[in-house]
Amino acid sequence: MRDELRLICYPRDDVLFESDVRAALAQLDPAVSDEAERIAATIEALRDRYPALRIRSRDPIAAFDDAEPTWHVYRDGGPSRTDHVEREAR
Repeated sequence: MRDELRLICYPRDDVLFESDVRAALAQLDPAVSDEAERIAATIEALRDRYPALRIRSRDPIAAFDDAEPTWHVYRDGGPSRTDHVEREAR
């Protein structure tokens, strides 16, 4: 699962945040394979730096053509208005 995980981080333009999330994931014990435990461990590793961090796993039924496990990672606890405006502009 580690190599197949897709991250969608918000805000989308915070490359340092995404880098921190990826680094925290890389440090996880490979024996931890349960997704809920992986999410909890990732949040715990980043909580001091990002106290409002929230991670949600995309429900597999929401995937149209992509079976890849996906996490939506919110630095500020949820999507911002800016995230919605950027998506609508595309």
